[in-house]
Amino acid sequence: MADQLGFDGVCVNEHHQTAYGGMPSPNIMAACLARRTKQAKLVVLGNVLPLYDHPQRVAEEIAMLDVITKGRVVSGMVVGTGMEYFSYRINPTYARERFHEAHDLIIKAWTTEGPFSWDGTHYRFRYINVWPRPYQKPHPPIWIPGSGSSETMEWVAKQKYTYMVLPTLAPFELRRQAAEYFPNVAAKRDTRFVIRKSAGASVFTSAIRTSKRGANTSRTIGTMRAIF
Repeated sequence: MADQLGFDGVCVNEHHQTAYGGMPSPNIMAACLARRTKQAKLVVLGNVLPLYDHPQRVAEEIAMLDVITKGRVVSGMVVGTGMEYFSYRINPTYARERFHEAHDLIIKAWTTEGPFSWDGTHYRFRYINVWPRPYQKPHPPIWIPGSGSSETMEWVAKQKYTYMVLPTLAPFELRRQAAEYFPNVAAKRDTRFVIRKSAGASVFTSAIRTSKRGANTSRTIGTMRAIF
């Protein structure tokens, strides 16, 4: 129905062993929606990367969804909340380390001709060669949901990604603080940004200020109205 009503996108998320969300696998939910929608973006908000011992599985599934939908996928990646680490018995001390390394592996799997090996701190694989590759080039847009962490916002600005303050986790005052903080972070990274509103959430899209040819470049995909 959201697709028929002209919504720009439908969001799905990931939480485990809790009534909140009710979606242990956002990729399965996105696959179901891929057959029932024609125009709306499928925004996966998002895969909890530190939970996975094999991040290339995320790379494969998102790439396949992107091919099935002919480029309607937005790939969200999250550090996750305490309930996820408690459920999967994973030490949250290494959450950001695992998140960053898994992110780097997935991006390389999407953008590098394989096969290649990976010898990291938390992940080691002799053979990575994702098939199929994403429909969108170099890869689907990446959104990073969060609840106001300054560390996350600084990383998002560095990567030139889109940051979304989750309305269910962040009160209005925290969203206001994030709206003040993100422009300063973007300026330090020589980026510009756009603040958008969607279903009560604040969406900050950061983009490279200028390209090598001097023209403005952006990774925005338009205003997103979402159903959670």
